[in-house]
Amino acid sequence: MRKYLYLLLGLLNIIIFGELGYFVKSGPTAFDSTVAEWFESYRTPVEVQVAQIYNALTTPALVLIAACMILLFRQYWTRAWYLIDFVPLALMVGAGGVVTVAKSFFDRVRPGSGLAIQFDLEPSFPSGHVAFVAVAGGCLLLVYSGKRALTVLLIMLITVFTAFERLLVGAHWFTDVVGSMFMAIGLFYFMKFIEEFLTERERVM
Repeated sequence: MRKYLYLLLGLLNIIIFGELGYFVKSGPTAFDSTVAEWFESYRTPVEVQVAQIYNALTTPALVLIAACMILLFRQYWTRAWYLIDFVPLALMVGAGGVVTVAKSFFDRVRPGSGLAIQFDLEPSFPSGHVAFVAVAGGCLLLVYSGKRALTVLLIMLITVFTAFERLLVGAHWFTDVVGSMFMAIGLFYFMKFIEEFLTERERVM
């Protein structure tokens, strides 16, 4: 059944996320270092300023609050509340919990040359900015059924741009942002599984 495929995909992505965290916990990979050195060598002051402004606008707390307010406002106007309507909110809250626990558990040190290191003192893996932007996109997919291909493309572009920005200012290693994407995809599929389960249950009832 389709819901079990969602569950399998969710588990697979979360396992990859966890394995990657274990792999990079002890330090950056050679590719991580190469990417960090490239960005440090070629970034310009204007690029850094733009990236830092975008960084401030996509702070995990702001993304979480904005997404929750939009979801609650949308639900308020439907005048009906069902358990399935809380799935997108559960996705956002779940992402916050996983990011917090993962950062403490893996406790990976951030790049030492980061321009953002002065206000990013928490552990590096995973990137909260990338995770929350990707998860917010997942919430959009759960509540909006129109123009799916365009919506997915837009979410991918914004997520990749956020990852690029975090690398540009030196706040994260490359594997941090990759891990965040696996985590967000895994949580999204878990929520799709729950959504399918609740939908089938409502049909039976």
